[in-house]
Amino acid sequence: MRKYRRLAGRLAAAALALLFALSAAAFTGSSGSWSGLRTVLAGRECTVGLRWDGSVLYAGANDSSAEIKALKNWKNVIRIELAFQGEYLVGYTAEGTVMLAPLAEYCQWSQADVSGWKGIQDLLVQYDKLAGLRTDGTVLLKTLSGDVPDVSSWKDVKELYFFGDTLLGLKTDGTVVATDYAWLENSGSILPDWANLTCLIPYYGLLGLMADGQMIGRRGLGEVNDAWSGIKEVYIALDSIFGLRSNGTVAADLGYPDHPALKEIAAWRNIVALGLDGSNEAPRYLPLGLCADGTVMAVTEADGQRYGEWNVSGWSGVKQLYSGANYTIGLRYDGTLLATGGEFGTADFVSELGSWRDIVALSVYDSFEAGHVVGLRQDGTAIAAGYNGEGQCSLSVR
Repeated sequence: MRKYRRLAGRLAAAALALLFALSAAAFTGSSGSWSGLRTVLAGRECTVGLRWDGSVLYAGANDSSAEIKALKNWKNVIRIELAFQGEYLVGYTAEGTVMLAPLAEYCQWSQADVSGWKGIQDLLVQYDKLAGLRTDGTVLLKTLSGDVPDVSSWKDVKELYFFGDTLLGLKTDGTVVATDYAWLENSGSILPDWANLTCLIPYYGLLGLMADGQMIGRRGLGEVNDAWSGIKEVYIALDSIFGLRSNGTVAADLGYPDHPALKEIAAWRNIVALGLDGSNEAPRYLPLGLCADGTVMAVTEADGQRYGEWNVSGWSGVKQLYSGANYTIGLRYDGTLLATGGEFGTADFVSELGSWRDIVALSVYDSFEAGHVVGLRQDGTAIAAGYNGEGQCSLSVR
């Protein structure tokens, strides 16, 4: 009898714990039951996981819709990405086909629009256009209006970009093709006979990064000057643009020449990466600098610092930086995290991140109202923390 009383007591305690968990479910962390993962993505109101067996897991908003339920049928997927500001999930299969799932009810494109497309290595989604880059360097293009520019002659394309209403293709020889040169000229982005380009940067004007590290084009404030040379990587957030040079220094444009942070950033040395993510809805307009020795640089002349998001002095052993509007996270070589600042809206969960272990990759979604962090562990499981209003942090197989 005593044994059954103990069992009844345990059941009552479990029921109370469940009620408490449900009342606090809007902001929570979860290690869930996701396993066998190779990739995790944090998106707007959702988390997506790709397993090594090629299947896809999803947690978050609209999970009862037909499109998201169909994710269970995705097979042999080798890469996933979020497209068009997180409104679509794109999957690439081992056979060269492409999968497309709209994540919001108002999305215009669906899987039917890419059925029959073969050999796709990159898919670009825009509101009224859909472009696919094949592995052989040719391009497919669809529009909602049915008025499709002719791209049948495009060959040897290695990268695609949308810039306004124009589709741009960067070729293997470093030259550029475009669907509407007149639009480029009217927008103030005159495209000369550019050559030896390694990438294009659609910004306030069209920029090009050449193989020798020189930036060319217009960035909204005039021609790129000689200070923008030796660049190996470009970062953009809001109206700020930064160039990481091969020598470990940083070129910066913050919108006006007297910004107090410019001198500090110009003094940085041995930088290997910038902690700046312009893909989030609430990006920080100033970067942090990751040094080659695993320490982190931050500016002191920063506006705000309401949550202590710049307090990174003393950080060490960092291999990757993640930053949003009000937080900074450092992933260390030993799989632990350093975190400072950081409310996503009203949920302060940054302290939870300090207990995470064996993390090999992070994905962060940040907005002014909500956000969450997803960590991929070395054993292929996932853990999430942050805003959970749509179940995006409740990582359980459904």
